[in-house]
Amino acid sequence: MILWNKLVPEIFNGPVISFWQGLGLLLLSRILFGGWGRGSAGWARRRNAWKQKIAGRMATMTPEEQEKFKQKMQSACGPAWMRRKFGEEPLAAPKEV
Repeated sequence: MILWNKLVPEIFNGPVISFWQGLGLLLLSRILFGGWGRGSAGWARRRNAWKQKIAGRMATMTPEEQEKFKQKMQSACGPAWMRRKFGEEPLAAPKEV
């Protein structure tokens, strides 16, 4: 409501709204644009389905294939500082002396 009352009347010559009108706009926007954030049941179902799909694929792989897959996923989905550009060779592991 405060953000609306600061911006809309100045920019668009719109009306000033009350607390209850602001709450109604919030509710309407949630209905129209979806969800209440990451806590929604649909998001959790999709995440669990993805985990089951990956677990099923990993069960059919050899240990070498599993390790290669894990490295590939880490390079694509890991922290930004660990990602490699497409076609870039991975860093070689340090040699033991």
